Amino acid sequence: MPRRTLFGALLLPTLAVLAALVAQPAAAASSCTAATKRPWMGPIAAELVPELAGTVNLHARAWVDRRCKPATYVWDLGDGRLIEAYSPTVQYEAPGTYELTFTATDQRGRSASRHVTVVVE
Repeated sequence: MPRRTLFGALLLPTLAVLAALVAQPAAAASSCTAATKRPWMGPIAAELVPELAGTVNLHARAWVDRRCKPATYVWDLGDGRLIEAYSPTVQYEAPGTYELTFTATDQRGRSASRHVTVVVE
C-alpha cells in the first residue's frame, strides 16, 4: 500500500471516532441528592498569635461531597460576628473567653459543625 494511502487509512478512521466523541453530549453531571454523603467535619483549632494581642488563627478540616459543591464554610466567632471562610485569621478587640463554631454546609443544606473555645487575654 502506498505511504499516503496507509496514512489516510489509519488517520481518517481515528479522526472519525474523535469527531463522534466530541459530537456526543456530555453526560449529565451527578447532582447532589439525598444519596450523596453528608458533610464531614474533622478537627478544628484556634491558635493565639502571641506577638499580636487578640489575634487568632483558625484552622478547619471539613469535606463536602464534590457533587454537592459549592459549599459554605462559616465561623461563628462567639462575639456576634460570622465569617464565611475556611481558615481565617481574626482579631478580637476585647479580652475574654469565646465559644467558636465552625460549620460546613452543602448545597442541599446539610451541615456539620464543631466547636472550640479560645481565651483571649
